Amino acid sequence: MIGRIPQMRKKVTFAIIPKHINFKKHTTMNTVILFWNPDISSYKYDDLQDFIQKHDISTFNWSVWEHEKAKMGDRFFLVKCGQSKNNGICMSGFFVSDPYLDEDWTGNGNKSYYMDMSVETAINPQFFPTLPTEDLCSAIPDFDWTGGHSGRILTRDADLLEEMWGYFLNEHSYIFQPQAFIKR
Repeated sequence: MIGRIPQMRKKVTFAIIPKHINFKKHTTMNTVILFWNPDISSYKYDDLQDFIQKHDISTFNWSVWEHEKAKMGDRFFLVKCGQSKNNGICMSGFFVSDPYLDEDWTGNGNKSYYMDMSVETAINPQFFPTLPTEDLCSAIPDFDWTGGHSGRILTRDADLLEEMWGYFLNEHSYIFQPQAFIKR
């Protein structure tokens, strides 16, 4: 579902409303952490905003570093990283394909492995808070939450991450409430 969210300059932005808050994790499911640095990525803020407005998952995919371990049905979390503010988890969902080889997103002529995604929750970090990287580093210190290869498997503490994400979404539910969808 898509809802209208206000922002400055009388322009209306959107956030995808989560399908559910109480996440149940299948025991054989991996949790894959994707990284997005909009300063260097081919995927920009405008692309995220277009996706949120259209909720078009038919062409949405992401590169996955540990593609040998990832599979269809795995859980993903997208962490915004980089020099800009508001770094942290801004998207979650599930992979709807197995990894496949395609042209690298950098356009350098190399190949990378990608997976198609079904997005469950997406938040535009230009306008709304993310689950902060600082909180992730504190709660799950054995994983590097600040960047690096996108598509790494979180081998431990996936249940803790699910709890943190669910709590974050509950605490920030105003993002998804109808009364927040007022055009200014």
